Amino acid sequence: MILKINQKRRAQFCFLLAAFFWLFFSSCTEKKDFHDDTLPVAALDSVFSEIPGGNIPGVSAILWYKGKIAYQSNKGHSNLRSGTPITATTAFNIGQIADHFTAFAILNLINKGKLKLEDSVNKYLKTRSALLDTIKIRHLLAHSSGLYDIAVLNELLQEDLTTNESVIQKIVDQKQFSFVPGESFAVNRTNLFLLERIVERVAQQAFERYMVENVFVTAGLTNTYFIAEGITTQNVAISYELEDGKYENSTIAPDVFSPKVYSSSEDLITWELYLQEQSKLNPNLEKLLNTVAALDDGTQFNAPAGKLTYSQRYKNAERGLPELYNTGEYLGYASSIFRFPTEDFIAVVLTNNGMDYSGYFGMLSAYEIIDDRFKNPPTVDYASLSLEDLSPGELKSYEGFFWDADGELVREIGVRNDTLRYVRSEDNQSALLPVAKDTFQMMFPGDESILVRFYEEGSRQKMDYLVEDADPIPFYEFENRIPKTGVLKMHVGRYHNKEYGISFEIAVEDNSLVFKNSNGTELSYNFIEKGLFHGGSWYMQSVAFEYNQSDEEAIGFSVNNPSLRNLFFERDN
Repeated sequence: MILKINQKRRAQFCFLLAAFFWLFFSSCTEKKDFHDDTLPVAALDSVFSEIPGGNIPGVSAILWYKGKIAYQSNKGHSNLRSGTPITATTAFNIGQIADHFTAFAILNLINKGKLKLEDSVNKYLKTRSALLDTIKIRHLLAHSSGLYDIAVLNELLQEDLTTNESVIQKIVDQKQFSFVPGESFAVNRTNLFLLERIVERVAQQAFERYMVENVFVTAGLTNTYFIAEGITTQNVAISYELEDGKYENSTIAPDVFSPKVYSSSEDLITWELYLQEQSKLNPNLEKLLNTVAALDDGTQFNAPAGKLTYSQRYKNAERGLPELYNTGEYLGYASSIFRFPTEDFIAVVLTNNGMDYSGYFGMLSAYEIIDDRFKNPPTVDYASLSLEDLSPGELKSYEGFFWDADGELVREIGVRNDTLRYVRSEDNQSALLPVAKDTFQMMFPGDESILVRFYEEGSRQKMDYLVEDADPIPFYEFENRIPKTGVLKMHVGRYHNKEYGISFEIAVEDNSLVFKNSNGTELSYNFIEKGLFHGGSWYMQSVAFEYNQSDEEAIGFSVNNPSLRNLFFERDN
């Protein structure tokens, strides 16, 4: 099913805007019509040459610069079976970029006085959950609600949550927070899901219908859809992934968490121009859209990706130039919008060929078109750094294995060929250059300055990973040893979660703990330190055990995912 724009309303709106949009959309399928002799066309062609044309999946990209479409590239096919070529009006699944539209709907309702940031979630959902009484709309927008990530929970449940009602029931079943609302961050799908339901309750109509009639139509989007099941129009790109040298259809997941918004490069440029105009007409809405997510104490969401805004976009500085961006990735689709507001530059890039990330095409295009506007060089000049003279022994003193509890990552710091290195895997390493006492500059492609700083806290060595002005990512050292058999065996047994009726049987295999559920899924975990194991899968990357008074037998464990803490599994007697 496709939920499309009402034809009469769309025609009325398009008539009003025709004089403006016809000038640059009337010939969108011809790339040459958008070439500007003052722009580096050959260089831009080279940027997009990585994606070849022909009867394979491809790309739809539009670059906006100084009041007009400056360049576009439409290559490949939206459907290999039918041979349908990709055009500027072809709709792609935009993944997490859809979250931005949800946030806009909420913020627009707030701007119109129909909602308040401080309203509780239960004011609109009216569930029996005491937890939802204490969570505010602001917490959902800031991803500081403390609710379990329903997408993670769904994987643990091994169920098919196919209706909104079934998802709400699982949220209501949550008995305790992952953290006190407003005291920590954890980006998750539950927050966006509940925002959608609040839009429904306020508008008293289905979320999809509201978005089409009050957001997509209003903005003049004519190729933006909600697709509930599969692909049912030739104007929508099917996604593919390259397997054994052949492009195969990606599987469309049936659950309610699968992104269902499809849009075209043409529509997304139209949307950006609409946002720009709305920001001028509605200063309060513009303020809401660009408010940086923060905790109750004012601490801002400041990750290496940038500062997350209420509009679910990241705000940062690319080579010293203010930037707004958001990206999406879903089962063979990749989408990105990069915007440099001070330069009137926008890059929209959509692909259906299985790549995980399309953003660098837009960024490389920006480097070609507005390169002289960036304040910082495109790469760090490592040769100009003043380095400390460290002996081999001093370098070795930093060696070790480190654990990032929030990101659930293991990293090795080791000396290779007389150089200290940050080791992600044996074929993915970065040299660390000593620039100050206990501080190293990472050699990494691109313009970002990444530092690794070591320090001691008590008897334990710790390490901070610092990207520009983002908050440090803390790691602490662990021994990375294989524990004695008895240490592992004390965890063997059956464990059960009472909230959701989930069970795991834990066994020891090859010096690891293996978690087995009733559906036959097996997750393997390695020892970090007593009480903490890592491995598993994306939805349960680490687990933390609790022990009896004698400290000789495990009595239960908690899932240690940042988006789902405190989900406790008690050991059966």
